[in-house]
Amino acid sequence: MCHLYSGMRFRMFYYIKPVQKKDGAARLTNTDVMDIMYDLQCLPIFTDVLPEAQIRQRIYTIAQEHNLSYYDASYLELAHRYNLPLKTYDEDLESAYKKSL
Repeated sequence: MCHLYSGMRFRMFYYIKPVQKKDGAARLTNTDVMDIMYDLQCLPIFTDVLPEAQIRQRIYTIAQEHNLSYYDASYLELAHRYNLPLKTYDEDLESAYKKSL
């Protein structure tokens, strides 16, 4: 049984759009696209519960504190927010993660 998480319908556009050529001709059949959409609905995709501005500010602060790029700091912020381990080959990011525990 699939569950459609909030925000999924919005994101569906971005997943399906690349399967069309620039002239609008479909690369995949309608059946293929429907199968992809069904598979995506089965994924546990959800949107953040914090306001976007609050998350961006936290990421920026982490980037400044640990001398990281905004991109790398976003992974660190997400790991902290959801209390998840962070696995990376990036030495600077790994060091910042260990220091922030």
